[in-house]
Amino acid sequence: MAMFSYRATDAAGNVIQGTLEAREERQVVAHLQQGGLIPLRINQAAAATRWQDKLPLRRGRIPNREVVNFTQELAALLKAGLPLDRSLQALEHVTSRTAMKAVLSQVLRDLQEGKTLGDALSRHRIFSPLYVSLVQAGETGGFLEEALDNLGDYLKTVSEFRSYLLTALIYPMILAGVGGLSLILMLLYVVPRFSFTPLGVAAAQPNLFVYPEFTLAQPWITGKTSAAARVTYWAVANETPWPIAESVVTVVRTSLVNGVRRSVDDNGHAKGGR
Repeated sequence: MAMFSYRATDAAGNVIQGTLEAREERQVVAHLQQGGLIPLRINQAAAATRWQDKLPLRRGRIPNREVVNFTQELAALLKAGLPLDRSLQALEHVTSRTAMKAVLSQVLRDLQEGKTLGDALSRHRIFSPLYVSLVQAGETGGFLEEALDNLGDYLKTVSEFRSYLLTALIYPMILAGVGGLSLILMLLYVVPRFSFTPLGVAAAQPNLFVYPEFTLAQPWITGKTSAAARVTYWAVANETPWPIAESVVTVVRTSLVNGVRRSVDDNGHAKGGR
C-alpha cells in the first residue's frame, strides 16, 4: 500500500486536497469518483516535493511541472462545467507556490478587465508562444477545454522526456568533469615531480609543453600527419571502398612510423657519438 496525495473538485467547484492510502492510482480515482469528486491531480505523497524545489535559488521560479499541473487542472475544471473565472480562483486558492499564485492572480484580474485568456497568459514568460497560440485557437473555435487537455498531455510528455534526458546526462558529465580535473592535476602537479632515472634530475617541464618543441624540431611529423588526415578525409568524403582506403591509410601510417623510428635512431647515434 502506498500513500497518495490528491486534488479534486466537487460539483460546486470547491477544490479539495487530501491523502489516501491505496495500492495504485486507479483505486484513488475510483474512490474519488464514488464520492462525487472529479480528480485533478494524483501523486505519490513521497514524490510530491522534489529536493530541487527546496533549493533557495529555485524557490522564486516556476518550474515546467507547475505549468503542466495548471494546464491539466484547468482543463478538468472547465470540463466539469465550472466557469473560467471560478476555475482560476480555485486554482489560485490551492496553489502553494507564491510565484504561481501571483501569476494566476494577475491573469484573473486581466480576465475581469475584459481580456481573453490567451491575451492574459501572453503577459507572462512561463507560457510559451506556442502555448498562448493554442489557447487563443481554442477560445476562437470554442474548444478551449479540448485544447487545454491536449496541451497538458503534450507538456507532460515533454517534461518527462526532459527529465529523462537530464538524468541520463548526469553520469557522463560527472565522469567527464572528474576525468578532466584528473588530467589537469597529472599534467600540472604529478608529471613535473617525476625524475628521469638515468639523469637523476627532475623533468624540466611537462610533456604537454615538450611535444610542440619536438614537433617543431621534426617538421616532417606535421607534414605526414597532415597528409594522413587528408587521405582519411578523402576516403570518407568520396565513399572509397574500404579495402582501397585501408591500403592507402596503411601506407601513410607505415611511412609515419618509419620516420619516427629513424628520428629516434639518429638521436641515439648522435648521443652515442658524444
